Amino acid sequence: MDEGDLEYILRESPPTVSTKSFQLISDIDGKTLYFPQKKGKVNVYVVVGGQKGDEAKAKTTALIRRIDPNVGWTLAPNSTHNAGKGVHTLDEEGNPVRLSLHLCPETIVDRDIKNYIGSNTQTNPFSLEQEVTRMRNITGRKQLGIDYHLMLDMRANLVVPTNKADDVINKSNTMGSTISGATSSLKYASAKQAPLVEHVLYDRAQFLKHVNLQIREFNDNIKHDSEFSQLGITDLYSLGVAFNDSAKLEANQRLSALKGKLSQRELDFFTHSDPAQFLLEQSQRVMQSDLFYIGDCRSEIHKHIDGGRSGIIEGVQSSLLSGGVAYSNNRTAANTHGMGIIGDAGLTHEAIEYQKVVVFKCGNTSVGGNDKTMSGFIRQDRLSQLTAISPKTGKEVSFEKTAALEEFLEREEIAEAFTQVDRAFYQAIERGYSLKNSTVYIEAMGKELSLIEARAMLVAYAFGETGETSKRSRICRLDDQNETEAMRNIEGNSVEVRNALDRLVGVEKIPVIVGYAAQKQYGPYSAGQEIKPGMPLLQEHHTVESCIPIIQLLDGCPSLFDDGTSDPAIGKILHPHLVAYLSFVHPNKPILAIGTGKETNAIYCIEKFA
Repeated sequence: MDEGDLEYILRESPPTVSTKSFQLISDIDGKTLYFPQKKGKVNVYVVVGGQKGDEAKAKTTALIRRIDPNVGWTLAPNSTHNAGKGVHTLDEEGNPVRLSLHLCPETIVDRDIKNYIGSNTQTNPFSLEQEVTRMRNITGRKQLGIDYHLMLDMRANLVVPTNKADDVINKSNTMGSTISGATSSLKYASAKQAPLVEHVLYDRAQFLKHVNLQIREFNDNIKHDSEFSQLGITDLYSLGVAFNDSAKLEANQRLSALKGKLSQRELDFFTHSDPAQFLLEQSQRVMQSDLFYIGDCRSEIHKHIDGGRSGIIEGVQSSLLSGGVAYSNNRTAANTHGMGIIGDAGLTHEAIEYQKVVVFKCGNTSVGGNDKTMSGFIRQDRLSQLTAISPKTGKEVSFEKTAALEEFLEREEIAEAFTQVDRAFYQAIERGYSLKNSTVYIEAMGKELSLIEARAMLVAYAFGETGETSKRSRICRLDDQNETEAMRNIEGNSVEVRNALDRLVGVEKIPVIVGYAAQKQYGPYSAGQEIKPGMPLLQEHHTVESCIPIIQLLDGCPSLFDDGTSDPAIGKILHPHLVAYLSFVHPNKPILAIGTGKETNAIYCIEKFA
């Protein structure tokens, strides 16, 4: 690369790492080592996502439940129905099953745990109905209070269908949103104009007042959407009619994306003669369906604390996306850093001893918007814009879901392509080549891709990130020590989990971003200055515009354990290369556990020893 076109800087000096090693320990030893019980106190674990999403917070919740048998309850304290967290469990026949949860705590599948959805959530009654019904059907646990327990706080805010539509109205690109209505719902809640669960049950006049206000304001807003106006969409009703017009759906991607995120009841809302009354009746139906309890969650949890029962507060989204932290321009409405989660939980029992657990993931996925990422080298929605003609169907295929690769290559061929492209990626870094101008030709696709595009697509597939969120491909990022240290400055006293270390097995090099070089004025930093881990960062888009990453290459791991195996049932002491990696990315903070596979229970406590 020419100096004026630098995309990164390679730091060639060897990293300084600890001479100590790590070994797996039992769950009991993990509890004793990291969460000793204080006399007169009850542990409440706060699970915090430390990156940009999909770190496996649910897996960490399952680990805490496993190592502390005294855990008796879990609370979802804030936010709304997110992109989904995978949970592996057994159905009533003993068969392994997997389900995706979007608001309910991970432990809803455990009949011994009381699960709560708190008052600071924005709850969509129809999404919650679908989620609980799906859980019941997949697991066979259908009896509320016997097979499972779930309580929704009566003061929780309700997401109105217009809140979801607000995510796309007058927005040229809806791909930066999961279309869950969280932002609009929170806006009305902050103004005391959002309907509550309590209104559905006991104050129908207040419910209708709030919903009709939101409908009026929505009708005023949609008139200014010029693209929709050209399609004859100017109010709530005409929008509902357009959902059934195939020509209009094909003509406007925002309209199509919105319809795909609405349930049938929500679609009916838009064309009903009295939408507010219809929404009230349908909400009453859901609240009276015996799918969950309704009550005062804080009062119930305080009773558990009185009885000495530990619990888990499960943050729904990730700290760096939090409104209270704002490292992402596309920040979520909730406060999802540790203290924000605790504040939204609103638990004031004097016996509580909060234990923060921060989750990081090797090759963390980017779920924070459409812009180019700091450690992903590519716009998040870039792969959704790449298409090719499928040799199987003859139709044009988008790679927003990287599973589309199976239309062109066999799985063994994809694995080989991943190995070659990943090797080419770090070789390019070693030799100072451009990552965006170096190209890879994939014959089966008939496509020439940049090295960044090819690696993003193949790494995401190889790492199992085959889904998408509102047209945003799941782009795997490099480990970034600057963001990690920013997170540690936010969270303070905490223990950490490093998930997905199985992704390091078989790769020859592990690229880690260890700093940023300012190319022009960047906040308080002048051109030429190096921003090292621990120094303040601006929001990500400013960093992308003004800085380039400094990359360190660590050795990859032939196996997880030093005996040449990668099976936790056999191995115990971690491989020296894995030790070097953990010592490098976790130089000071205690590491509670490592994740070694996709299954919920594929996570194990570790300790450092001389």
